[in-house]
Amino acid sequence: MLRKKIFLFLMIVAVSMLILSSTSFTTEVNDVSGSFVVRASINSSTVDTPVVKTVANIKVEALTGSIAEGIEESVRKASNDIYSANVAKEEARKAAEEAKKAQEAKEAQEIKAASSNIGNGGANLSGLEAEFLNLINQTRAQHGLSQLTVVQSLTDIARSRCQCMLSNNYFSHYAPDGSTFFNLLRNNGISFTNAGENLGNATPASYGSPQAFLNAWLNSPSHRDNMLRSNYRFVGVGVTDANGRRVVTTIFLN
Repeated sequence: MLRKKIFLFLMIVAVSMLILSSTSFTTEVNDVSGSFVVRASINSSTVDTPVVKTVANIKVEALTGSIAEGIEESVRKASNDIYSANVAKEEARKAAEEAKKAQEAKEAQEIKAASSNIGNGGANLSGLEAEFLNLINQTRAQHGLSQLTVVQSLTDIARSRCQCMLSNNYFSHYAPDGSTFFNLLRNNGISFTNAGENLGNATPASYGSPQAFLNAWLNSPSHRDNMLRSNYRFVGVGVTDANGRRVVTTIFLN
């Protein structure tokens, strides 16, 4: 009887060991950033076998290491791209600055050359001529344009144009001999790239106020363009009255 009890007890112990030895376990690794989750599940006949635990750890470390290397490579590439973009942006900025400086230097040279060609600026203007000049420059300022510099050589040519029209009783950009103010500029040794001429005629002379002429020019596309052309820098103004008639000439030059 005692032997049967011992045998039964041993059988119960053996079954319990068998159940325990077939238990499965799961190893889970979670990245706190939420970028990845690695799970490794292993069934073992012996839960506490060191070899099984070692194998499981190696697999998990290999997986997490591979993912980390990928992330590191992406960060490195993104950093290189940002650096290259910043370098290109800085080079473009420097090139733009150099181009601007070169353009400013070129314009300064052109102004200096033109000034030496036509005089240093300044002219002896009559009261009416000065009023015309002020109105033209005020109009340019209202349109965000630079002020024109009056010069004596251009003013002398403008006055000669007025006198020619009064003496020969005509009103035109062409003199009776077919010449124009362009011919006068060249004959006086004045070189230019662009030039323009605005004329005004009033009979009686009192009708030809500076404001009246300015309004007439602004209402004429070609005359308006002459006054508001951005590349013009110099101007000559001539006003002459004779026999109840007033003739005005303005010459623009760059």
